[in-house]
Amino acid sequence: MNISWKIVNLGAVAMAGLLSDSIVKLGWKVATGKNPPEDDDLEVGLAEIVTFAVLSGVLLAITKRFTVQAAAKWYNKSHPVISDTYNI
Repeated sequence: MNISWKIVNLGAVAMAGLLSDSIVKLGWKVATGKNPPEDDDLEVGLAEIVTFAVLSGVLLAITKRFTVQAAAKWYNKSHPVISDTYNI
C-alpha cells in the first residue's frame, strides 16, 4: 500500500470519527433529553453508560465502513490498485 492511500484513509477514518461523534451526541440528546454521559459524571448509571458506549461503537463502525469505502472509490479513479482490497 502506498503512502498517499494511507493519508487518504487516515482522513476518512478521522472524518468518520468526527461525524459519528456528532451524530451520537445529537441523537442521545434528542432521544433522552439529557447530555451524553461524561467521564466525571458520577450520577450516571451503568446501564446508561453501557448503552451509550454500544451505540457509539456501532455507529462508529458503520460510519467508518462507508467513509473508507467512499474514499476508496474516489482514490480508485487514479489508483486502480486498491479496488481489489475494498471490493469496489
